[in-house]
Amino acid sequence: MLAEFVQDLVAQGRSCFSLDDVKKLKDSSPAAIKAAIRRLQKKGDFAMPYRGFYVIVPREYRAAGCRPPEQFISGLMEHVGEDYYAGLLSAA
Repeated sequence: MLAEFVQDLVAQGRSCFSLDDVKKLKDSSPAAIKAAIRRLQKKGDFAMPYRGFYVIVPREYRAAGCRPPEQFISGLMEHVGEDYYAGLLSAA
């Protein structure tokens, strides 16, 4: 159930999700969902940079433990409800 949900997200081009997104699934209880997430997190399939927010970690990033921040920071800021901007600094 959770694996199918994650596969659907990957097919849609999404790299992250929140616990609230998963709770919308009607097939499982909240305890079963949290247990499934914990199991997949131990395997390295997910990273949790913020409580209740999960990043799907593809095989090429498993050694690092998470995707690069630029791939999920937008979703994280949306989850937190904060506005943000990215800026560049130059040494010149």
